[in-house]
Amino acid sequence: MDATLGLRVKQYIREHLADPELSAARTAAAHGISVRHLYVVLSRSGITLGDWIRTRRLAECRREPAGANGRLRTIAATGRRWGFVDATHFSKVFKRAYGISPRAWREQNRRTTSAPCEATQICARDRTPLPERAGGRG
Repeated sequence: MDATLGLRVKQYIREHLADPELSAARTAAAHGISVRHLYVVLSRSGITLGDWIRTRRLAECRREPAGANGRLRTIAATGRRWGFVDATHFSKVFKRAYGISPRAWREQNRRTTSAPCEATQICARDRTPLPERAGGRG
């Protein structure tokens, strides 16, 4: 039962990831369990709740500027959208996780999206090198 509960909890968190009020207490209450039991269930899956939420929120904050509408929102607004209520804290956590500030990430991504992948040999979505192309064609 704890395995299915763990899956339901993770799904709940994914659905409420942008909610700045997402917490262990809210998550536990939504599933009719205690906070302590919530932590036990997640720990059996090797998950620390706070780290899991932060990692997924940061991934969304990193992904968003790469999208077509990502440049329409400020860095602070992107952080707020994904539950980071303090812009300074968001920037520090982002830089610690990715080694680059959110602003620099957006600018770096902006430059690469304007050049075709064939010319740069780097994929604009995630900045990874493109695989070698057979016969020089894509």
